[in-house]
Amino acid sequence: MASRRQAKLVLKQEIANAEKALSESEEKYRLICESMDEALALCLAVRNADGQLVDYYWLEVNKAQEQLTGLSRNQMIGKLRSESPLYPDVKSMQLFNKVLDTGQPVHFETNWPAKNGWINVRAFPLNGDRFVALTYDITERKNVELALRKSEARTREIIETGAVSVLFFNNEGVLIDANDVFIESMGWTKNDIASGNISWRTITPPDWLPTCEVLEKQLSDTGHIQASEKEYLSKDGKRSWMLFAARKLGDGTIVEFAIDINARKRAEAALRKAELQHLTQLENEVHKRTAELKESHDLLQATLDSSSEMIQVFKAIRDEDGKITDFVWVLNNHASEQIYGDVIGKSLLQNNPGVVATGIFNNLIKVTETGVPQQYEKKYVHEQFNGWFYQSVVKLGDGVITNTTDITERKRAEQRLRRIEKEQQKKIFRITLDTQEEERRRIAENLHNGLGQLLYGVRISLAHLTLEQATDNPDEFKKDKAYTDRLLSEAITEIRNISHELVPAVFEEFGLTAAIDEVCKQFQDSFILNYSIQLPPKELDKYLQLTIYRTVQELLTNVVKHAKATKTDFSIYTNNKNIVIVIKDNGCGITLSNKTNGVGLTLIKAKIKLLNGSLTLSEGNDNGTMVTVTIPF
Repeated sequence: MASRRQAKLVLKQEIANAEKALSESEEKYRLICESMDEALALCLAVRNADGQLVDYYWLEVNKAQEQLTGLSRNQMIGKLRSESPLYPDVKSMQLFNKVLDTGQPVHFETNWPAKNGWINVRAFPLNGDRFVALTYDITERKNVELALRKSEARTREIIETGAVSVLFFNNEGVLIDANDVFIESMGWTKNDIASGNISWRTITPPDWLPTCEVLEKQLSDTGHIQASEKEYLSKDGKRSWMLFAARKLGDGTIVEFAIDINARKRAEAALRKAELQHLTQLENEVHKRTAELKESHDLLQATLDSSSEMIQVFKAIRDEDGKITDFVWVLNNHASEQIYGDVIGKSLLQNNPGVVATGIFNNLIKVTETGVPQQYEKKYVHEQFNGWFYQSVVKLGDGVITNTTDITERKRAEQRLRRIEKEQQKKIFRITLDTQEEERRRIAENLHNGLGQLLYGVRISLAHLTLEQATDNPDEFKKDKAYTDRLLSEAITEIRNISHELVPAVFEEFGLTAAIDEVCKQFQDSFILNYSIQLPPKELDKYLQLTIYRTVQELLTNVVKHAKATKTDFSIYTNNKNIVIVIKDNGCGITLSNKTNGVGLTLIKAKIKLLNGSLTLSEGNDNGTMVTVTIPF
C-alpha cells in the first residue's frame, strides 16, 4: 500500500511538472509570436455545403495583427472575420481556400483597403481546417517602387523631349536603346534596335571606321570620348554630320550624346564657297588687267615711230615654186633701229636665225599666206636678245608688219603675282583652319565644363538612388531624386545653349535683326548694354548675314572676356554701300600687344578682309575701347 501511494505521488508530481513545462512552452511561443514584426493569425475555416471556404474564425492573433487590422484582440479571438468591420477580401479568401484544398502554402501580395495600402501574405495549412496567415505591411515598399517607376518615366521623358540624340551601347558596341530623336532622324525603329543587329559600325560610313576605331580605344582607355565630329549613316544610307561625346556608365553600358550639325556644315560650305568666289574674282581681275595691258601694248605698237616698241615691216622672199624661203626688212621704226642697226634690205634668217627654232619664222609665213593676224608671246634667247617678247603680226602686201614689245618685266611681275596668290591661298586656308579650330575648342570647352560636369553629377547622384535608400531613408531618396532631375534639366538647357550657339534657330526663323537682338539680350546680364540695329531694307546674302552675326557675337564676347566693362554701347547702321558695326565699352582698354597679337581680333580681321571690309581699334570716350567694322554690300 505504501509503495502504491508513493507511485501515485510520483505520477502526480510528474503530471504537475509536465503541465508546468507545457505552460512555460506556450508562454515562450506566445512571447515569440508577440515579438514578431509580421502579423500572425491562427484561423479555423468555415465551409459551405459544397465544402468551399466562405469565412473563418480567429483562434489566435499577435500584437502585429492588432496593429495591422486596427482591431483589438477581444474583437478578433473567437469571432468570424465577416463579423468584423474589415473590408471583404475576396482574393485572400480564394487563396486560403487553395491552401486548405491542396495542403500547400501560398505566398501573395494584395491591396489592403483598410489602410489604403498593400500587404504581403504567407499562408500555411495546419491539421483539420486550421491554417496560419503571416501578413506584412508592404505599403511603403510599393510606394517606393511607384516612385522609382515615375522617376524612370520622368528620366525617359526628359531624354525623349530633348533636341539631342541619346544612344546606349553595350561593351561589345551593340546598340541596345536610343531615344526618339535618334530613331526619327535616322530612320531606325525600336524593333531594329531590339534585334541586336545594329552596332556603332552599322551606323558609321566605311571611310570613318579607322577614325572611330581610334576613338573606341580612347573610350576603352579613359572611359570617355571627348566632343568629336563625324558622319552617321541612316537606315536608308544617307549621311548626317553630328557632334558627339560618349562615356561609360560603369554598369556595362555606354551612353552617347549626338547633336545634328548638318546646318553648321552647310554654313561652313557656304563660307568656303564665298571664299572661292572671292578668290575667283581676284583671279579674274588679274586676267582682266593683263588683257588690258596687252591691249594697251597693241595700241602703242600701232603708233610707228612715236612708239617706243619695235615696229618692223618685212617682205616675203619666194623660190621658183612660190614657197616663202626668207624675209627681208622693208621698214624699222626708231626703237627697232636702236637694237638692230641698219638692216633694211637684209635677210631675216641671216641676222636672226633664232626665229626658226622659236617658231617665229613659221608664224610670219602663216600670216602672209592666210591673212589671219597672230599675236603671241615668245621667250627669245638668241642673238642680241635674252627675254620675253610679245609680238603682233599682221599681213601687209606680200609680207607682214610686226609690233614687238619686250614683256620680260611683266612676266617677272606675273611670276611674283602667282607667288603672292599662292601665299594668299595659304593664308586663307590657315585662317579657315584657325576659325574652325577655335569654334571646335569653344564647343569642346562648353561640353567639358558645362555638359560634362552636369552628366558627371547625374552619374554620382544616380549611384545614390537605390532601393535600400528608398526604403531606409525615403526623405533623402526624394531629395536625391529631385537633385538628379534638376541636373538633367540643366544638362538639356546646356545642350540647347550649345546648339543655339552653333546655328541659332531665331536666325533661321526670324532673320538677322531678331538674331542680333537675342544675342544682345544674352549679354545684358554681363554689363549695361545699349544697342540699336538699322539694317538696309533689302535682304542681304546669307553669307553676309552670317558674317555680321558672328562678328557681333565675337566682339561682345571679347568685351566680356577681356574688357572688364560695366557699360557697352553697340550699333549697326548703313553708310552708303557699307554696313557699319560700332562697339564702345568703358573697360580697361586694349594694349598695343593685344591690339596686334590677339587671336580673336586677328580672325575677325581676316574674315572681314575677305569681304573687302575693314576693322579699326581706337580709344573710347570713357577710356575704354571702340571697335569699328565696315563691310561693303
